[in-house]
Amino acid sequence: MELRNGLLKLQATKEANISEAEILLEVLNSPSNGSVGISGPLVDCEGFPRADIDIMLIRTHRNRLACLRTDRKMAEKQIHELLIKIHEMEKEEVIANPSFQKEDTNPLFQKQEMLGNPSLHAPSEIPKSIYNDDLNPFAIIDLVSENSPAAAAGLLIGDKLVRFGTICHVTGSKQPLLSDLATVANQNVNRDIRVGVLRNGTRLEITLQPKQWEGRGTLGCHIVPI
Repeated sequence: MELRNGLLKLQATKEANISEAEILLEVLNSPSNGSVGISGPLVDCEGFPRADIDIMLIRTHRNRLACLRTDRKMAEKQIHELLIKIHEMEKEEVIANPSFQKEDTNPLFQKQEMLGNPSLHAPSEIPKSIYNDDLNPFAIIDLVSENSPAAAAGLLIGDKLVRFGTICHVTGSKQPLLSDLATVANQNVNRDIRVGVLRNGTRLEITLQPKQWEGRGTLGCHIVPI
């Protein structure tokens, strides 16, 4: 329970961090600030401070973004360490009690009221004919927002992506880019995508439907490369 609470707090911290960073980036990329972003020049061609932008505001936002980036990396590291501890705890529990049910006690398991209604898209074990052994995990989910499409589909923190629609990583091939996943999601808004995940050593197929919701993006989860 303590590990689960700690993980939820880190999730909330990371999500707030991402939200603030997106707001700051929106300001930096706005035409009123010359669309300078995080690295655009603050001086003109003659080396003088630009008069068409709020230089102090831009510098303050850039400095804050750098701090947020450092804090986010720290949170991601702590989340990763907690996931390892949780997995080790589960292994020890299984050895001590063979009848132990991981899903019921897993600190990462989200209760139905938190996920919406995951039974609508209940994950199923993937047949060998659909999901062969040459496919390798290429990304991991480290954040799932409540009431999001990802949560409704039944995706959990710690799920490793093996397939996302037509995207997969075959042994010997180049690892997919996360931008490719975003493209597939945006091209399939309000349409089902077959997602293959590896969860606690079991291969599962989940039906995910990207859509607009109260949060950011069309998925409501954060994915990082493995």
